[in-house]
Amino acid sequence: MQLTGIQFWLWALILAVSMEFCYAAPLQTQCLKNETVYFNCTLRPSGKVASLCGKDDGTTVPYLQYRFGKIGKPLDLVVPKKSEDLMVRDTFFFTSGKNRYDDLVTVQVWFRNQDTYYSLDSLTDLSHVEIQTDHQAEISYWKTGSKPSDGGLLNCAEENAGENLQSAESLIEKMASPGRQWNATPWDIK
Repeated sequence: MQLTGIQFWLWALILAVSMEFCYAAPLQTQCLKNETVYFNCTLRPSGKVASLCGKDDGTTVPYLQYRFGKIGKPLDLVVPKKSEDLMVRDTFFFTSGKNRYDDLVTVQVWFRNQDTYYSLDSLTDLSHVEIQTDHQAEISYWKTGSKPSDGGLLNCAEENAGENLQSAESLIEKMASPGRQWNATPWDIK
């Protein structure tokens, strides 16, 4: 079949438009290529990215590190400062649970930096799973000695920002100092 000039350009346009819809932009993350991305959240309108990055490949000491800031710019916050710091063993905590109807699953990795608590949250609504599973991710923060409701809440632009957060549980357990309570809420820790 021979295409005319107009047919050729129409097919080229259709192909270009369909490729645009199929193309997935690369993930904008603070994590390095050899690290696992456990949480990755773009905040609007600032465009800053919060990432929980880690490594557990058997060749290095396992670690997690929270990084926050604009992509390609100096980071605003890194916790702990160095991934090889022994403090990393006791930095992160993990909690998860379901509501009483078993249709809302919450996963949280939280940590304290100076006088502020940060919680990376992944919420999955299973109430309409036959239709669609809804995901939501957010970051909450509050000052030590106050309630989370007195702090702030940052919503992630990506619904799936926390979809890999559950897998951080085994790494946090593995990193924890012997005898350390790692599966806890901020109110469980004195």
